[in-house]
Amino acid sequence: MEVSALTRRTVAVLIVVGLSAGCGNGDYVISLPNGYALYRSAPDIFFIGNEKTVVVDAIVKEYAVVGNIVTGYVEHRYQRPASERRGLSGGYFVINTLNKKCSKELDKKAWVDELASEGISPPPELKQPIPADAG
Repeated sequence: MEVSALTRRTVAVLIVVGLSAGCGNGDYVISLPNGYALYRSAPDIFFIGNEKTVVVDAIVKEYAVVGNIVTGYVEHRYQRPASERRGLSGGYFVINTLNKKCSKELDKKAWVDELASEGISPPPELKQPIPADAG
């Protein structure tokens, strides 16, 4: 199911407002370059957005920041049998926060190639988001 840009913006705004109002029950926001952020919306549920939209709407499991590049690995929200996962080729992503280019659902080779095209080689070590990152 395709999620419209308006729906993504609405979800992002509601979550940002909720977190800002202090009703997150332990949820937190990790600042990323150029107005992007990694939002924790529930235990083990993280997504990436900016002031306008949700950019990575799958569950971010690991990430790294190298300059203006945010990269990582996601788990798809809806776990389906492999026969039903048409079009889901992988779980890596690369976001250039300067030009807003976002490459998603990359397999490992495509991820390494995309990072190299951004001047990053070898790939950075990915880590799980933790509360200390929000500091």
